[in-house]
Amino acid sequence: MAKKPLYKKAYHIPIETAVYVPSTNKKQKAISKKQLNKRVNTVRKDLSRRYGGYTSVQGIGGYVMNNGRLVKEKVVKVTSF
Repeated sequence: MAKKPLYKKAYHIPIETAVYVPSTNKKQKAISKKQLNKRVNTVRKDLSRRYGGYTSVQGIGGYVMNNGRLVKEKVVKVTSF
């Protein structure tokens, strides 16, 4: 009697891939809305090509600089599975 192929018993486990697109440049200065949209669209296209689609949401992110200063900035989180 032939065994069923193993792949019929397999199931899909989604892995989330997320890119946080910052709204500041290397000098912690805010970039223009046009520049941010360009960054976000580049990430959206790349994730869509790789994984078939994306979801994006706006948020607030931050980090601590070497001098201890907290930098808070707008971010766009682009996610794909």
